[in-house]
Amino acid sequence: MSDNGGSFGRAIDKVGGHFVLWGTVAFLIGVAIFVSSGLVVVEKGKMAILIHKTGEPLMNAEIIATNDTFKGIQLDPLPEGWHWKNPYSWDWEIVDQLEIRKGEVGVQVRNFGRPLEPGQVIAGDGQKGVLKETLQPGSYRINPFANTVKKVPAITVEAGFMGVVTLVSGRDPKNPNDFLMEPGERGVQKATVPPGTHYINPYIEQILPIDTRSHRFDMTGEKVIHFPSLDGFDISMDGTIEWYIDPQRVADVFV
Repeated sequence: MSDNGGSFGRAIDKVGGHFVLWGTVAFLIGVAIFVSSGLVVVEKGKMAILIHKTGEPLMNAEIIATNDTFKGIQLDPLPEGWHWKNPYSWDWEIVDQLEIRKGEVGVQVRNFGRPLEPGQVIAGDGQKGVLKETLQPGSYRINPFANTVKKVPAITVEAGFMGVVTLVSGRDPKNPNDFLMEPGERGVQKATVPPGTHYINPYIEQILPIDTRSHRFDMTGEKVIHFPSLDGFDISMDGTIEWYIDPQRVADVFV
């Protein structure tokens, strides 16, 4: 009987050992699945848009959570690299980074925030609408749910030209009957811009290139000037006219 009892005990111990072993394996597998399901791998040229599944609800029909105490799409995306987020609390979407190519400028439009005041064109801090700052060529991690980016051509002023600047958004002119406005006032500006590529916000200002190179007009051949004298004789005159716009007075000539 004692031998049978010992054999039974050893069998129980063996079964119990197997249960412990398989329980440990199952626990480790569960931990591995949990950890791997929360692993966020952001490859080069990509970003991860985070979505908080828990937290306080957004108020007033907002679409973007500015911090992780709120539930919903988070404002700041994750950069390239390896990250870990609790899969119970977080979800994410991998999207391409924004690429602004050479010769382009990115105009940002904020999709969330307070509405603009009557007559306001450019959004301030916390307001919904067109932002003042533009994006020059390069790669950017900008949340497409938070900010829409419109790509427009940059303005190039070639050599031999000057750019006349017109503010389409600014203060009302102090003297609206003036042809040239003071800095910051809406209208044609006194200051011009030199040759080069200018990454401007078209909702704020516009640039028109004006030719300041030397021009020549020859009054010869069929272009000779003819006029009669007092006594009826035909008089002809040829010549050459050379002219250019003074680069310092381009804005005056434009208006």
